[in-house]
Amino acid sequence: MFVRHLIGNSQMIQIIVVDDSLTERTKAGGLLKRGLECKVRQADSGRAAVELIEESEPDIVVTDLKMPEMDGLELVELIGEEYPNVPVILMTAMGSEETAATAMRAGAASYVPKHRLAEDLVSTVNQVLSARNLSATPARVLSHMDECRMKLRLSNDFSLVQDAAETVQRMLVCLPLVHEGDRTRVGLAIEAALSNSLLRGNLEIPRDDERTREEFERLVHERSMQSPWRERMIHIDVQISRERMEITVRDEGPGFEVGAIDPAVQRLSSDAKMGRGLALMHTIMDSVIFNVSGNEVTMVKHRYVEPEIEDDDD
Repeated sequence: MFVRHLIGNSQMIQIIVVDDSLTERTKAGGLLKRGLECKVRQADSGRAAVELIEESEPDIVVTDLKMPEMDGLELVELIGEEYPNVPVILMTAMGSEETAATAMRAGAASYVPKHRLAEDLVSTVNQVLSARNLSATPARVLSHMDECRMKLRLSNDFSLVQDAAETVQRMLVCLPLVHEGDRTRVGLAIEAALSNSLLRGNLEIPRDDERTREEFERLVHERSMQSPWRERMIHIDVQISRERMEITVRDEGPGFEVGAIDPAVQRLSSDAKMGRGLALMHTIMDSVIFNVSGNEVTMVKHRYVEPEIEDDDD
């Protein structure tokens, strides 16, 4: 998945890492300090994390799921209620996929399997913070938009695809959601769809545990310059109103066997070869539908509607 540059970040990033294992949270904190200009505070439980948040609201929280007193799911729910603009990234261990999926539906922004922290943690934090900062950018005119349709045809250019993802996310300001945190999460799902279309679709690059980041980036560059990959385009059709957003993304690659992964995408996966993109799309969006060929996906997000409160007449 491509990585956005942090937008409008003039101060040092504040991160809270939560894990009941001193070894695990020290490892995660060390990775973040080496990869980002940030200050890291550590908490050994969800309850301790809440105390740190009350002292000073962080830019982001990175948390384990299984902890005493207050687990990661409870922490996600509390942060969503009390601090909706603070995104949460989950660190997932093998066997915790179902709980992680529940936490994603409850408001977590993304997740990183623990066995891939070294490869993915810094880039995921960077990506989530960039999406959050973009959602906070003023968009007065777009907030008055009733409806809009936009069609794009893009080459396999990372920066161009990133700009497209940012443009669509800015347009989302007219769609009423629960809070800005949800707008960030929808932006991440759109980003995942475009990234998959570029990398897995047009360039036919499978996610590979054994490939280093340098090797991966070199392969992306090579295929972007060579036939048949360089001639392929990404087609985007976006329709946004105050009621719903629908976006269709189609690549010109060979597609994939949709039926082979459908049972798996309903929960988060620790399998790096499957990737996080599909899981994020399914947990964040209201509807995700692939065409038969597997080279086109349509995602829908509806406006938030306040639940009706039933009167107790008894």
